[in-house]
Amino acid sequence: MPESIKEAAVLDGANAWQRFWKVEFPMIRHAVTICVFWTLNSAFQVFDVIFTLTRGGPGRATQSVAMNIYEEAFRGNIQYGYATAKSTVLFILVLAITAIQLSLMRRREEEL
Repeated sequence: MPESIKEAAVLDGANAWQRFWKVEFPMIRHAVTICVFWTLNSAFQVFDVIFTLTRGGPGRATQSVAMNIYEEAFRGNIQYGYATAKSTVLFILVLAITAIQLSLMRRREEEL
């Protein structure tokens, strides 16, 4: 971010809080939005690292949604229908997050 923009905000009398929310954040909002939604999607979908390292343990301390679906379908009391329902809900949730992200990105591109 150019220093001249920050200096202009200071000259206009903006305090640190106002500079961040009114000047700096709007300039980095696009990148922040992408990072937040990618992180959310990754958090819902993480399976391989947890399965390889801890298999959801100790106890259920490192279990994710995807790991829970796997355990429901293939370990212990096998319930394919319940696991399928959970997978469908997870898919709809990730789809909704992705749709929100795309609409926010399109709206911001139109503003530019």
